[in-house]
Amino acid sequence: MTSRHPVPDIGRAGPLIIAHRGASGYRPEHTAAAYELAIELGADILEPDVVATADGMLVCRHENELSATTDVASHPEFARRMTTKWVEGVEQTGWFTEDFTMAELRTLRGRERFPDIRPSSAERDDTHALMSLDELVRLVERANARNGTHTGICIEFKSPAYFRRLGLGLDQLLSDTIARNPAAFSSTAIMIEAEDQSWLRALRDRVSFHLIQLIDRASLHLLTRDGLQNIATYASGIAPHKHLVVGLDAEGRLDSETGLVAAAHAQALTVIVWTLRTENRFLPAQLHSSAHDRDLGNAAQEYIAYLDAGVDAIFTDFPDTARRARDEWLRSANANATPR
Repeated sequence: MTSRHPVPDIGRAGPLIIAHRGASGYRPEHTAAAYELAIELGADILEPDVVATADGMLVCRHENELSATTDVASHPEFARRMTTKWVEGVEQTGWFTEDFTMAELRTLRGRERFPDIRPSSAERDDTHALMSLDELVRLVERANARNGTHTGICIEFKSPAYFRRLGLGLDQLLSDTIARNPAAFSSTAIMIEAEDQSWLRALRDRVSFHLIQLIDRASLHLLTRDGLQNIATYASGIAPHKHLVVGLDAEGRLDSETGLVAAAHAQALTVIVWTLRTENRFLPAQLHSSAHDRDLGNAAQEYIAYLDAGVDAIFTDFPDTARRARDEWLRSANANATPR
């Protein structure tokens, strides 16, 4: 990997805004409504998570268990498919994507993940159908052609080892999806993201897309110099949890930068931070607007903190808020750089 910041070139200046599961602060996640709104609000890239179906399709869902974000429990025809499984070391009871065909999943409707925090989005529950990755890439292809834009897609693959054991290799399902949609994939800036390091490394020789190593707070060993050098042998960038880039103090307030961005850039790795949200529940303590979780806080200052830290892109549920903060940050940076 030789380029300094190998983010897909989608024709826009400045750090990129990635719509996390679509505009999921306003619409139930991973629905066409969420993705279409994200495009309308100016997101540079859309981020779907994908898991596998029984018939080998990739469906846009954050996890394979369906009851938290769909109306599956209200479908009597699927009642007998409720079961208990171990997924990623956690026992879960519910309905699982790998037990449904894509046609069956299209009969379900999405629901808001945080109804207590996002009641306006929850009002749209049971309205929007689930989507396959095929449908999403075609949606983006059509939007780009219609609008003259270059919206990209960052696809996060969930639980590759789990699905491999079921005979549903996500790498092969990706290849199949590309084969069904060659024009859409060739015309769209694509990034592939995963937490599974071995799966991502193996994917390097199968695709030409930018690969992004997801890093949570339990994976600090990946953030050493050796760890970052290793990631740079197969990936173009890293996607760390936001507090691995700017920490929190003991009172939950934004603290100092950790130095991770500079260390990653020294290895020519892009840094994409996740996930920024607007409500008080998700903001550092000094940015709360009230004592109520659902109230909107001073999110702009959190975006500015990460932009000041030098990140290359930001995952957000609110692409409009992120874009305004990014544009203001760019104006300020340009004004400060103008010679007097």
